[in-house]
Amino acid sequence: VLYCRVSNSTGGEASLDAQERLLRDSAKGPVYRVYRDRGTGLRESRQGLDSLLDDAKEGRFTVVRVVWRDRLARFGVVWIERYLEECG
Repeated sequence: VLYCRVSNSTGGEASLDAQERLLRDSAKGPVYRVYRDRGTGLRESRQGLDSLLDDAKEGRFTVVRVVWRDRLARFGVVWIERYLEECG
């Protein structure tokens, strides 16, 4: 799966598109789904990330790709990675 996020809550469509394009162009296999969020990586509830974590729990994918680690979260990326590892 691909995860893209921009920090601002409005606009940023070009940045989201650029992140997705970069990730798709470098993917080595099929892309199950693209998750997108707008807003700070400090926010605890993000629809895209929440859906990604739910799908991970269901075993729907095995690889998460982001352009930069801070797109996943500003802090706590290690915990997210640990959770994803536990999900397979």
